[in-house]
Amino acid sequence: IAPQACGAEELSALLQDGECLRDGGILIVQTVAPAWSDAAVDPIAGVLEPLGFEIQFRLSDRSRTVCVARRVGVGGFKQAA
Repeated sequence: IAPQACGAEELSALLQDGECLRDGGILIVQTVAPAWSDAAVDPIAGVLEPLGFEIQFRLSDRSRTVCVARRVGVGGFKQAA
C-alpha cells in the first residue's frame, strides 16, 4: 500500500523496478490527478504496466484515484509472448 497520494513520477520513484512485490501480489495506491487531463493518456498505467502490474480496479473521486493492481510478472509465458 502506498501510504500517500502521489503523482506518476513519485509513484515510479517509490516502486523503482517493481520487484518489491512477487508475482500475484497486490498493490494499492492513491494517486493525484495530473494538472492536465487527457483521457487517452493514463500516466499511472504507464508507470505500472512496464513493471509487470495490471490495474484491476480503479475508483476516482474529485482529484484522487485509488488503483488496485496485481503484479502479473514479466517472466515465464508473458516474456515468451
